[in-house]
Amino acid sequence: MERQLTNSVTRFRVTQLFLFTTFCVLYPTTSFRVEAATTQELLKGFTATPDSSVSTFQALLSDSTGNYSLGFLRVNRIQLALAVLHVPSSEPLWQAKTTRLARWSETTRLFFNGSLVISDPHTRVFWSSNTDGNRVLLSNTSDLQILDDSHSILLWQSFDFPSDTLVENQNFTSTMSLVSSNGLYSMRLGSNFIGLYAKFNQDSNSDSDQIYWRHRALEAKASIIEGQGPIYALLNSDGFLGMYQNGSAPVDVQAFNSFQQNGSGVRRVRLEPNGNLKGYYWTGSSWITDYQAISDPCELPSSCGSYGLCHPGKDCSCLTNRMDYEAGRCVSSENNSGDLCNESKYWALRRKGVELPFKELMGYEKMESLEKCESACELNCTCWGVVYSNSSGFCYVLDYPIQTLVGVGDETKEGYFKVRGGAGKDKVEVGFRIGVGLLCGAILVIGAVVGFGLCRCWRRKRGVNGYVEEEAGVGNWTCWCGNKMRLEKCWFCSSTVYPGHGIQYVRNDAKIFRFCRSKCHKNFKMKRNPRKLKWTKAYRRLHGKDMTQDSTFEFERNRNRPERYDRNVTENTLKAIKKIDKVRVDREARHHALRMKGKKSKEQREAAKELEQSIHMVKAPAALEQEPSLTLPKIKVKVSQQAEENRLMEE
Repeated sequence: MERQLTNSVTRFRVTQLFLFTTFCVLYPTTSFRVEAATTQELLKGFTATPDSSVSTFQALLSDSTGNYSLGFLRVNRIQLALAVLHVPSSEPLWQAKTTRLARWSETTRLFFNGSLVISDPHTRVFWSSNTDGNRVLLSNTSDLQILDDSHSILLWQSFDFPSDTLVENQNFTSTMSLVSSNGLYSMRLGSNFIGLYAKFNQDSNSDSDQIYWRHRALEAKASIIEGQGPIYALLNSDGFLGMYQNGSAPVDVQAFNSFQQNGSGVRRVRLEPNGNLKGYYWTGSSWITDYQAISDPCELPSSCGSYGLCHPGKDCSCLTNRMDYEAGRCVSSENNSGDLCNESKYWALRRKGVELPFKELMGYEKMESLEKCESACELNCTCWGVVYSNSSGFCYVLDYPIQTLVGVGDETKEGYFKVRGGAGKDKVEVGFRIGVGLLCGAILVIGAVVGFGLCRCWRRKRGVNGYVEEEAGVGNWTCWCGNKMRLEKCWFCSSTVYPGHGIQYVRNDAKIFRFCRSKCHKNFKMKRNPRKLKWTKAYRRLHGKDMTQDSTFEFERNRNRPERYDRNVTENTLKAIKKIDKVRVDREARHHALRMKGKKSKEQREAAKELEQSIHMVKAPAALEQEPSLTLPKIKVKVSQQAEENRLMEE
């Protein structure tokens, strides 16, 4: 017992020693890797690739305080984005805008050659700063900068290309836009306002985005003067989002909860994925919500999803009982995009007591009744619905897929909405259709198995596997189980040679000649030229009696190469054979008609010529007597009496 206990203790100490040795060996390597990754500047020639052992963020560059870091941010476990991170909270403040994200692999690399570039050898460049600098720095305010030390100028900075976040003292001009992480919402500046826009229709451009929140400048401390330049926004450290034009006095102030309160925390404003603009304050351990542009959830553009109904102070529901509110939506995004111009089926949904959450920012038309408002939308394929107010007569036309509406107690406000066919069906109907589909599938599978068995039995009884056609042939046919004949052409006369018929001649050089009958075989052995015999196809084509060049002949040409079987290609080929045969027959008939076009007039000319030459053969004797010119004149000749007697005796 004591010996077993000693062995156990010994093994435990050996394991501890092995783990300690491994840690000592690996720790310097890990420490060196982190130190090398957190440099404070990048020079020309810098290159970095993603590390497969990193799970969230791989730091490449940091500021002097260590609060911000530039590196690879892992997205969806297999993709990466170049991002600036707030290190204490691991919150991304800026991301490089790319058309699509790069893959987290060793082939993807970030390098600096005057421009900061993300690329891989397969898809080339994902993103580039398009500069010619010699140094990259990250400032203490999270601004990524590319500098040209030879001229002491700033070439590029990330503050000019914000993603979805604004930080303190970052200018936001009218040429910029904040875009939410899902790409559905954006913030832009107008001539005298800040606006939030929604991209409800993914197929449209940015000019057709719907504005759902707008804040005009109050111009309390300063006024906006036309011609003095556009306005810009700035997040002030005193706790407000201000709009400025030229001077130091703001033309508008949106105060936060911590307005003019003492504190040294970091502030930021972010456009959230739900479309709300929120401000945050860093306390040293967490981010505190300090401001939000839209306080009521029902005023958000799509708080309850597509075809959702938001009840103020209550939960969400769907516009109709035929839909179930699941996963935060009533209709999937696949059924709520694009337009209805190419749709053949949709069903109409009507609901009373609804209104739009941002109707004050939408255009409207004044109509006399709900029926006229509905008919205007029904005849327009880009219209998804209308909301009509019976009291005011305002008709709001929705030219984008239906989003969340607000439920009100006023029954005079009615809505008419279009729903794509197949969207929003109840569970019973969907279950019934699934059951019918499964039953039909089972019947098809059983029928296919029975048909395959019968086909194999028939083929065994027949004794042969049938003939397999290569690609196409003349006069090909298919049996009921799929076998096909191989039809050959006679080498001499070009007629069809069916299986089991004809003669096959193999020459010494292994070339094969097939003949339809002994006549062609004998002419071949006598070395006769088929182009000189009138009964061959070669002679007829050479002398223009048959078509020689046509696109249908290319389909019939024999191709001695293996082809991978494709069921769709085979079905389309079999269908095309009939059409191509019909086209060829029509073209041959047209060719024959053109070839025989002058034959009738030629025959008429020859008949007229022959009639003119042999007219005396068709004239009646009476006509000859009436026209002496048609007969020879009679000549009287004197004869002797002896000659007359001899003639009479002969008669």
